[in-house]
Amino acid sequence: MAIRFVVCKGLRVCLLSFGFFGIAPLAAKNHGDVVPPGATYVDGLVADVRGTPVLYSEVRAKVTRGPLVTVSAYPAGETDTPYEQALHDAINYALIEDYAKFLEIEITDEDVATQVQQVAQRNQLDIEGLKQVLEQQGTNFTTFREDLRRQILMSRFQGRVLFPLVRITESDLKAYYYSLKKGGTADAALLELRQVVIDIPVGASNLVKEGKMSEALKLARDMRKGLPMEDALKLYPGNGSGSRFEIALRDLSPEVRQKVASVEVGGVTDPIELNGKWMLFLVEDRKFEPGEDFALQKEELKQKLRVQRVQEELVAWLAKQRKEPGLHILAAKDPQGL
Repeated sequence: MAIRFVVCKGLRVCLLSFGFFGIAPLAAKNHGDVVPPGATYVDGLVADVRGTPVLYSEVRAKVTRGPLVTVSAYPAGETDTPYEQALHDAINYALIEDYAKFLEIEITDEDVATQVQQVAQRNQLDIEGLKQVLEQQGTNFTTFREDLRRQILMSRFQGRVLFPLVRITESDLKAYYYSLKKGGTADAALLELRQVVIDIPVGASNLVKEGKMSEALKLARDMRKGLPMEDALKLYPGNGSGSRFEIALRDLSPEVRQKVASVEVGGVTDPIELNGKWMLFLVEDRKFEPGEDFALQKEELKQKLRVQRVQEELVAWLAKQRKEPGLHILAAKDPQGL
């Protein structure tokens, strides 16, 4: 995946971020001690990732200068402290870096130099001008290059490990499209329905009407227990029974739409009294037909959905890696108690 860089707030260069939140915090024992009052914590090892040290200074730098998260804060969430989010992000990057070595992914100085040049060109700067901008933003050129190296490594890791796991079908895009639209997917559903009609004789007494209602309720129960549609039609033939039709949920009458909306494919509605008849609808299929704007948004939707799926695969990969031996968290909480 090509690395893209953007400029924000004037000439500030912003790197891509791969943050993911909303996961429950890690239930790990804190082996580090909080520094006693009056003492100064200079630096120390807060985690060991298969031989790669994660230092307190590295984590604090992420908290104080940012970016807080560049890979994933998993398993920390937004409710956890900045230290915990930064710590787990650093651990997760170390896991990816370790696996990249296994895959023999190497980021050369030439790779980094090429990306530096691209950032400069996109900001209409030469290298010296870029260095000045970075200095104005409080970032030295060496740190900037190392950040770029990490982003390139992350991109290549995604390409080798995560992207091959992501498959997006036309159905996936349609479902995602409708999930983003107001009202969700329900009103946009195109249904294939088949109906059973129980006629109520014209001028029927209340007793007869109640009897027909009982028949309709019993039929609905029987069909839910497995009575085939064909057998139901033998009991109540004619009067439109057995008719199959396709219709958008939004186009059904309010009373029918209310009953049908929550019925899964293969399910049967409760009886509905319409125009002197009791009617039951079997939902044979439910699909989605996109609006005219779908084609215009298709590529954008695909990219957004791909990012979402890649994040999901990343978290799944990290969860698996964290179960492997070699990860030792020595200070799950900030040693300075900040």
